[in-house]
Amino acid sequence: MLKVDTSLTELFGKENLETIMKRLSAVTGLAFVAVDYRGDQATDRIAFSSFCQKVQAEPERRRLCDASCALAAIQAAAFQKAHIYFCPCGLLEVAVPIAVRGQYLGGFVGGQIRCDDAPPDTVQLKTILPHRLDYVKEPQFCDDFEKMNKMPYEKFVHATELICLIVDQMCEKEMLDDLQAKHNKGERALQKEKQLRIETEKEIHESRLIILRSRMYHHFMMSTLTAISNLAAVEDAIQTNEVITLLAKFLYRTLQGDVTTEFIDDEMQTIESYLFVQKKRLSEKFEYAVNVPEDMHLQRVPGMIIFPFVERAIYHGIVYKHGNGNISVAVEYDKNDVVIRITDDGPGLKEKELQTLCSRNRDNRMDISIDAGVKMACQRIVEDFGKEYEVKIEPVKGQGTTCTIRYPRAFDEGSV
Repeated sequence: MLKVDTSLTELFGKENLETIMKRLSAVTGLAFVAVDYRGDQATDRIAFSSFCQKVQAEPERRRLCDASCALAAIQAAAFQKAHIYFCPCGLLEVAVPIAVRGQYLGGFVGGQIRCDDAPPDTVQLKTILPHRLDYVKEPQFCDDFEKMNKMPYEKFVHATELICLIVDQMCEKEMLDDLQAKHNKGERALQKEKQLRIETEKEIHESRLIILRSRMYHHFMMSTLTAISNLAAVEDAIQTNEVITLLAKFLYRTLQGDVTTEFIDDEMQTIESYLFVQKKRLSEKFEYAVNVPEDMHLQRVPGMIIFPFVERAIYHGIVYKHGNGNISVAVEYDKNDVVIRITDDGPGLKEKELQTLCSRNRDNRMDISIDAGVKMACQRIVEDFGKEYEVKIEPVKGQGTTCTIRYPRAFDEGSV
């Protein structure tokens, strides 16, 4: 279907329409103009006679001629065929409707011919659009009127048939082009669907491989850590055994990829395990505190949403600090929201300063991984809860950084 607001010139092109009318004029000797569905002039006037040009030179008379063309085109559209008539000045003209797929777009109006043998019942628009002047007898118009082309009515009818044939072919071509475009669009859609199906099957296959490898990796990791823990116990390395046991618990929880939400108390136990391991790894370089009010232990939290910011506090806060530091993780209700704050007393570097420092690090893969984890967590929260819940990361030079996570107290677990 055509758009409701599709215009004649949009569909066929103004230059194309004018080229067609020029050729028709050369063959038939008629003057032409194209009007749109409202009856307004849509193209330049082709081969207009000196008489018509003089008549239309004055605005009021021009409006009369325009009304004549518009009325004739509308009548042709109503009857869905060529409409032959005499204009208000007494010249024989024809309006041929242009319609594509049942939608009337406008028409060709051609003529400006004197004719003495037209049937008496030929429509006389001067009865519908009367005017004060008799142009045939007016001195300034009569000479030009006498010079107008004369044509027998029968020949004019033949010229009309030629115009109708050209218009029919023009509209038929447009319909064929439209059908071809729809066919091509359908072919492209089929190809796109086929390609999408191939890509989907490939992704499913790759996902199955990833899941299989992940399960094998999880099993290997847990088995290896258990073996190391047993070895540490045999060697009476109590502290090492404690760290490995906590690390095993931490990995066991974090490697469960199907967990979308957690109780906040369970999530904080995982965070504490991670902080304990890191504290031992960094030779007691920092102290940490995790505070969860009793009435919030059963509050739900998106799984592993806190961890990237705790990791950031260690590596971009404590590690880059001269001397020992502190990390705190605090949870509270704020009206209908849950608020989690991860605070460190590191150097409080801004993003650009942090990027510069990270780039100087000989092995900055950890920095890149932390940055990617934080960005994904921030993006996930915005996607799940909206832009108003965007994570705030607020560094204060020389004092540290606070990351504030906020999300609705009651949220649909299926959305995270």
